[in-house]
Amino acid sequence: AMHAVIRQRQGLPWTAEEAKGINANLKHLVQVQVKPNVQPVAEDALQLAYGARMAPKLVLEIGSPLLKLRQKALVQVVKAMSTPKELAALLVAGLVPALNKAAADADDMVRTSATLALAQAARYPGGQRDMLASSSVGVLVDGPSPLVCDHNEGVRAHALRAVLELGKSPDGCRGLIGASTVKLLIARISAEVPLLQGLALMGLQQLMTQRDGLADAIREGAMGVLIPILSSAEGLAREKAALALACLTTELHEKKQAGPSALPGLVAMLADEALTARHAASSALMSLTVD
Repeated sequence: AMHAVIRQRQGLPWTAEEAKGINANLKHLVQVQVKPNVQPVAEDALQLAYGARMAPKLVLEIGSPLLKLRQKALVQVVKAMSTPKELAALLVAGLVPALNKAAADADDMVRTSATLALAQAARYPGGQRDMLASSSVGVLVDGPSPLVCDHNEGVRAHALRAVLELGKSPDGCRGLIGASTVKLLIARISAEVPLLQGLALMGLQQLMTQRDGLADAIREGAMGVLIPILSSAEGLAREKAALALACLTTELHEKKQAGPSALPGLVAMLADEALTARHAASSALMSLTVD
């Protein structure tokens, strides 16, 4: 107080000395700095967690009752799956069962993103293992509304890719064959749009590498479906049909059955502009003509 009077009489400014020490600093922080400043957040805003909590939170949000939140969560999941470390964390958090449920969503965007995530998971051994354990095969190809028969073209494309990737593992291939996937694919190939016929044919060819898959294809009349596609306007469909025909005609009975109707289309493919199509036609012709 005396300092204030003296400085005032001298015409000099004066301010009281602030308290020093840890107690004074803590008191200042509590009174001035540490104040709640909660900002309003939209109900459907995706609030990401980081580190170990990221994967469980994203998996939880996939099942949110809010459509926008489900859509945003699946977009983030697809992005996160690009790195093996984050994919492993998502799988441990229960990603595949959550995707199976999301794949039955009424919203096209949710179903498309969920099926894309299943297709990406099917590329890795851990994802394949979880998909087989969680009955993802049934979601893809079995039941009243399998994803490979979805009305949305994008969903079907990702589902066919998932079937193809899952069929590359022995256990996945057996699981798909056991779920009558060969029969379903043969039925779908004729009805599928040309751009997706190639994917369906690739999946069929993958399953025909197994004895049971080949037997199913012969029994379900795959030859009658493949031969007309040799004349398709879609290059990928022609190529994959020829390769599938080469797999189908390993025995003499199938060679004799396919020969008269398949040879004209295969010979015409030898003049195809695409080198891969010419190779496929050559493979099929070799299979047909060699005892």
